[in-house]
Amino acid sequence: ISDEESTSSDYFWRVEVKRKLLKKFIHGILPHEEGSEYDLRNAPIDMPLLMRRVQQLTGVKLTKEAMGELEKRPDSFKVVLPDIQKISVRLKHMNIISMAEGTALAIKAKRDLQKSQSERLFRLAMSKFESSIRATPDHERALNQYGEQLVLHGCRVCGLSDLLAARIVQVTSLSSDVVLPNTFHVNGKALEQAIEYFRKAHEKFSMAQNYAYVEMLGALLLSLFTKCWWSSREALYKLTRRCFREMSRLAHINRCICHDSGCYASHRAKLRRAKKQEKTEGVGAGSEGASAPKGRDDSVTDASKSGIPADSVTDVKFVCRTVAKKSAAGFLFWGHVLRMQARRTGEYGLYRSAGQKYHSAVLGGATHVPVLRGLTDLPCDEAATLVDLRECSPTLEELDSRQLFHPMVVTSGLLRYVAASGLLRRLGLVGPVGVRPCDLLKVELPHLEELEADGTVAVTNDVLGHLAQTCVRLGVVTVTNCPNVTWRGICALCEELGADSKQGERGLTRLRLRGMGEPLSSPGGAQAVDAMMRQALLKELDLSGCGGKHPIQLVRIVTSLPRLERLDLSELERDPAGQRGANDDVLRAIGTEMKNLVCLSLRNCTAISDEGLNYLVNCKKLASLDLSDCFRLGDNITPHSLSRIARYCNNLSGVNFARLSVLNVDTVKFLYGHSVTEIDFSSCRRVPDKALRELLGRSTATLEKLILRKTQVRDETFGFLIDGNQFGKRADKLTVVDLSGCKDITDDGIMRLALWAPNIRKLNISSTKGMQMRVGDRGLSSVGSCLYALRELHAQRCGWITRQGIHSLSEGCHGLRVLNLEGCMCITKDFGASLFDGCPLLETINLASCRYVTDETLEPLCRMRLLRTLNIEGCRRVTSALFQRIETQAPSLEHFTFGTNKVRQDVVEHVMKMRPALHMESRVPNLV
Repeated sequence: ISDEESTSSDYFWRVEVKRKLLKKFIHGILPHEEGSEYDLRNAPIDMPLLMRRVQQLTGVKLTKEAMGELEKRPDSFKVVLPDIQKISVRLKHMNIISMAEGTALAIKAKRDLQKSQSERLFRLAMSKFESSIRATPDHERALNQYGEQLVLHGCRVCGLSDLLAARIVQVTSLSSDVVLPNTFHVNGKALEQAIEYFRKAHEKFSMAQNYAYVEMLGALLLSLFTKCWWSSREALYKLTRRCFREMSRLAHINRCICHDSGCYASHRAKLRRAKKQEKTEGVGAGSEGASAPKGRDDSVTDASKSGIPADSVTDVKFVCRTVAKKSAAGFLFWGHVLRMQARRTGEYGLYRSAGQKYHSAVLGGATHVPVLRGLTDLPCDEAATLVDLRECSPTLEELDSRQLFHPMVVTSGLLRYVAASGLLRRLGLVGPVGVRPCDLLKVELPHLEELEADGTVAVTNDVLGHLAQTCVRLGVVTVTNCPNVTWRGICALCEELGADSKQGERGLTRLRLRGMGEPLSSPGGAQAVDAMMRQALLKELDLSGCGGKHPIQLVRIVTSLPRLERLDLSELERDPAGQRGANDDVLRAIGTEMKNLVCLSLRNCTAISDEGLNYLVNCKKLASLDLSDCFRLGDNITPHSLSRIARYCNNLSGVNFARLSVLNVDTVKFLYGHSVTEIDFSSCRRVPDKALRELLGRSTATLEKLILRKTQVRDETFGFLIDGNQFGKRADKLTVVDLSGCKDITDDGIMRLALWAPNIRKLNISSTKGMQMRVGDRGLSSVGSCLYALRELHAQRCGWITRQGIHSLSEGCHGLRVLNLEGCMCITKDFGASLFDGCPLLETINLASCRYVTDETLEPLCRMRLLRTLNIEGCRRVTSALFQRIETQAPSLEHFTFGTNKVRQDVVEHVMKMRPALHMESRVPNLV
């Protein structure tokens, strides 16, 4: 080893010692020192530090003069006998004693209720653990136990219960995610203190090379992202990134060690087999019977004779597979961290890095990678999108233009690349896209299962026919407001896909045709109806908004498709005369033929009456019913038919009786026994508050959507749900609430609603014309302190809201994406900075008719990286300076609505010239 000219010494310093160091100490080798071309003898070493550690371990003490000389000339200094001042006996003790003392102190710190005393006891426990590790640095049990206690104490500092903290520590695989309570939130100071403990725990787990604990710590840190303030997420992000980078590094090191051991064992086994074969050939045919018995693995025997464990050869592949899985898990969670940070900052480079980590995870065998299912997080142009597809998304399964920041990047080149991969299962072309019909006619997508076309000119009749011929797995088709698609194209699609539907090989299962321009009563529509009737596998049919639906055609469709589970026959607009759409004959056919019907929508169908609704009682599986706007003058629908449906349809869970003025308390009472998930009683003023209170109380555990626009709901309703509800305290599944136009709702009602349903994602508390909501700053403060999952907030014409309420909202709702404050007259100018700091994910902001909004208010909002839509119509104090900022500081802005502003026309024309992709709309003239 000390001979510099020997080959064995050179191999030791270049290869062997590095493997040993990396196996024991994960940070023992720097990245540029890992290669075999680097000689560790040339590495800079802090000799004074090394000598002090040697003295501590051996009990040998050098003189002061020798130590001073060593610090002056560390390269040429040599230790001689006179330099030794003292050789003392070093008392050795078992490190498990210090480890046991540290564990006992940690348990006492856990049981002590006083925070100051608990912190003091845990600091003493840390000193005992450090003493134990100092005596034996590579003791895995001590390292793991110390790290575990650090994680437990960090969880307690964050405010988690001891039971939940112990459950988190027991998570040892990514299949068991760390789930924190929905109402849990940690403040900045506590998180900063906890991060220090988590950082020490990460260091100890890395020294012990414990995959499970590094994985657990990373999952815990990742779950804390959405539970803390944005100002504290930077340190959390860095530590989480280090955690999963360390996990990948650990897996890489162990993979190299396993590979080297396996190659060495295999090589020695081959040499043994070669020697045995030579001996066998030398003995001749007579000695063939003395060979090894059948079923015996010579490689394992020879490996054991060579000094290598017998199972090293057979277990190398298993170990490498295990290491690869751990490495893939590390890359997967590392990609999650980068993706969340990219969403906060809007930096495209982080999106690219996240995609590369996901790509590495896929190569390691990871499955269910979210980013590889679509292009949700790629705000880029066509060239960058192609680069990301080639480098970061090798298994793209979903392409939807709505999820892109710029839908025009869906071009022919992108489509050809996706088609070449052959793995695309869902294609969504929504709005204006960069692909032409001729491009779609040239590609083949054999694995395509779902097609959605919404308001695009790229999909035509010929395109539908081509996809029906080439996409053998196509089963779901959605066509909405496509001007180039007629009933002829739908007929060709159904005929092509329904050719083999009787044999069950292929066919449409879901067909959604919304807003077809050509009436269904036309000759092409009649042919399409005949083709639809032959779809034996069809389970969902949506004809909402299709004009000219004759009742005779609808009866033919219903009688020929008895397997339908979902049917939508809604009209585009209400017909007061009741002469269009579905009538009682259609409902009679539905009740007689469709025994498997689950969902039925008859919105704006005013031709139906009690006679037809009574037949729906035969649909025993009916779970969702939409009868909104079906009432016309003349009492075509009475409470008796609605009560029969609520009484005999036992599976009914979603009801939409909006604007049915005949709905009364008797119908509501029959819904008490149902597990209701969706309720829409908009403008139903005959339903008293007491009946609503009882229905909501019984549906607390299952309710998901609540629409009570212009009803008699009061503050006391939600107060009863919190205090006097015997069926449950909180509606954890409720995500959508609409209370617009409810004149009896105040700040107290919003506060009680936030306590009752803490997981609301969309909230509407807008005032309507002639119905002023009495919601102000106290209501928004309750929303900010309780509704952490809120994504959309509509508070139009709420005149009691000021900048203080918006500031309270931004302190809690960090995931807010849509904010509508149109007509809030009392909002002053100093709130833009609060939204910029607290709500960085905002995509849509509506500040129309907010008269006190100025350029200083909107300047921070223009710098938001994800802002797409901005409305400042009626903001009379906004000048041309804002338009100049929009030209240079709002890169992601797509829709900009203005009017009645102090801006010159030449400035507007200049912005339109410099930003041609920005859609600018002015509904009223400007003041200048």
